[in-house]
Amino acid sequence: MLFSLILVAFLGAVTYFQAIQGLTSAAITCVLVVVSTVVSFGTYEAVAESLFMGFAPEYAHALALAATFAVPLIVMRVLLDMWIPRSNLLPQVIDWVAGGVFGFFSAILTTGVIACAIQMLPWGVSTTQTGEVVGGFFGYRRIDPTKLEKEQAELILKPDQFTVSCVSMLSANTFSDSDPDHSFGDEHENLISDLAYAHTLPLGVARAVKSDDIKVTDVGQLNYIYKLVVGQRDTPDAAEPVDPKGGNMFVHVSLQLSGETKDADDKNRYCPTGIRIVGRSSGKLLSIPATAIIDPDDPSRYVSEWKSGNQEFMGVAGRVFLVPDSNRVEVAFEVPENFDPIEVRYKVGGNVPFTKSQKAILTGKEPGTAPQAAAPVTDASTQTASSSDSSNSASSSGGGRVSGVKFKSSRFGSDLPITFTAFQELDTEIQSGILSQGVLTGKLEDQGAVKSSGPVSGLKVPSGKALLQLNVESLRAGSTLGRALNFSVQTLENYTVEDDQGNKILACGKYAVADVGGETFVELTYYPTFESGGGRFKDFNKIKNQHFKKDYQLVYLFLLDKGRQAVKFSTGGNKRTIDLRGENLVAN
Repeated sequence: MLFSLILVAFLGAVTYFQAIQGLTSAAITCVLVVVSTVVSFGTYEAVAESLFMGFAPEYAHALALAATFAVPLIVMRVLLDMWIPRSNLLPQVIDWVAGGVFGFFSAILTTGVIACAIQMLPWGVSTTQTGEVVGGFFGYRRIDPTKLEKEQAELILKPDQFTVSCVSMLSANTFSDSDPDHSFGDEHENLISDLAYAHTLPLGVARAVKSDDIKVTDVGQLNYIYKLVVGQRDTPDAAEPVDPKGGNMFVHVSLQLSGETKDADDKNRYCPTGIRIVGRSSGKLLSIPATAIIDPDDPSRYVSEWKSGNQEFMGVAGRVFLVPDSNRVEVAFEVPENFDPIEVRYKVGGNVPFTKSQKAILTGKEPGTAPQAAAPVTDASTQTASSSDSSNSASSSGGGRVSGVKFKSSRFGSDLPITFTAFQELDTEIQSGILSQGVLTGKLEDQGAVKSSGPVSGLKVPSGKALLQLNVESLRAGSTLGRALNFSVQTLENYTVEDDQGNKILACGKYAVADVGGETFVELTYYPTFESGGGRFKDFNKIKNQHFKKDYQLVYLFLLDKGRQAVKFSTGGNKRTIDLRGENLVAN
């Protein structure tokens, strides 16, 4: 409140001073203030990085904004005072009133610049043991770092918001390049909130960094994040999966920091609220703070909250964390499903645009990949496969033929979702309806009918192993890999499942249903000796990557030791993983 009152008093004083100067002087000042304001907001970041970051990084942006506003304003005002003669042909009352109108506009813009510059200064914000947030400028804090969902505080008359909005409108297509994502209005529509998020830090923690000191090294999608209940003594930690809110999804971003980002004590700290992902959703620009960080004790999961004993949850928003020695920061964001990412912002100044490939991964539109599949192959007679009928779990119509099939969710088991009865075979070993290895290919509608080929209803599993059937359909929506799973049919040599002991297991097979030339085919490839050196994994014979476009289903096969749990699925070379703990896939 005190900060707002000080600004209101300043605004009133400037307005009064301009009013008594008269219309001519006030109009000139108004024009110069508008020009100076646009120039300052369009150039202060470059000026800060080139002139002030070297000796006063924490004050660089505030100094640059104030300097780029005040210097051109003063210089132009002095020159115009020398060149333009003054005349007053209006009655004094009208002259003062008109001058006051122009003066008010000049005053609110000037006040907005000052308010923004003050909010760029490193005012300490900290949380006491009782949960009270203290610090700020005269007690003013736009954001409570422990209550991000609470409505943000506003200044009286909102001069800062007004000024930024005016600059966005007046500088449209002026301070921009060929990429519209880099126009001032697009980048800084949420400037005030971004500043507030970046300053939810205690004193002594660096707030300003150079863009060159930050790199985005990895991005992806997450199925869920976790709330962590901290165990006591020998009691293990308990992690509770948290789904995104309706219409949202989780994405993760990994940042590599240089040594220049460290604090005065040579340590590197950050607060999740100081890291934001920026992008558009339904045409609106959003700046969203991180909602979770990678668990230092278990890098396969991202955690958002902790609970110890009977203490309340403490969200990551109100906490400061040490960056590991690797100088790598890994955070997760909850964004709308139609989110179109632009860049990630680390503290103040560390703005890093996403590359085209990173944007494609975050949106599920990886170049060269098939679009996200729609519903599984089915028709009016489709029935969900029954877990109690492992020998023939496909739906059938006349003569026992399969007319539609929906693969089961991810599970352990050696039985197939359909019984192959009409197929071409390659390099197969079949005994009593059990496939030991090889490739089976056939039309989906022909399966289940009596044909010359013997039926195949299951797969042979080596002793001491259990067969994981990892269903793409059950993992697709909102997962870490998300739509990236759609292009993983190209090769399986790099795709692995990790168990709870850290062992990585290569895929040993896959089966799928897809449309090939207007006909629906089902194909199975199984080589259980592949992971022990049995040779290159065999591709599908009939179904190719280009056929995974529309209605299709795809399942990967992995052999795990009995008693082990599948905790992670990885695409290897793409450095993207999906956490499988919530699927409870335990080999038995």
